[in-house]
Amino acid sequence: MFLNLNPHAKVKTNDTLVKNIDMQSAMEGTYNVIYTYLGEQDGNVHIQGKVKLETADKDAYAKVNGMDAKYDLNGEYDAEYELDPQTGWVTKATINQSTGDSVIIKPNDQIPDGMIIPMEMTGSTTIND
Repeated sequence: MFLNLNPHAKVKTNDTLVKNIDMQSAMEGTYNVIYTYLGEQDGNVHIQGKVKLETADKDAYAKVNGMDAKYDLNGEYDAEYELDPQTGWVTKATINQSTGDSVIIKPNDQIPDGMIIPMEMTGSTTIND
């Protein structure tokens, strides 16, 4: 989802491209992405990605399993990509993710006192050709 790159112009080392990607699901949010072109090395294009995730509306409730729930999520992704300059395909990548905060469920018949569910997600993805 984060490699939707097409700067539509020639770039040089340390140029940046900023994208905002909307997340549409039970929890709506926005990924604010900053790509930096680091140049070519060893025959590959090197790109750095810095991503911040924010909940679109921290006060909005959505139905989840028939209950009203709202999300307060924040997160960061850091990525390093190597791409083949001829095809644009990723040949190597390292992506580290850290997301957290909470889900708040309004009081209801199933949970009379409501509930706050703390969340923390971390992950690392490595791609090698």
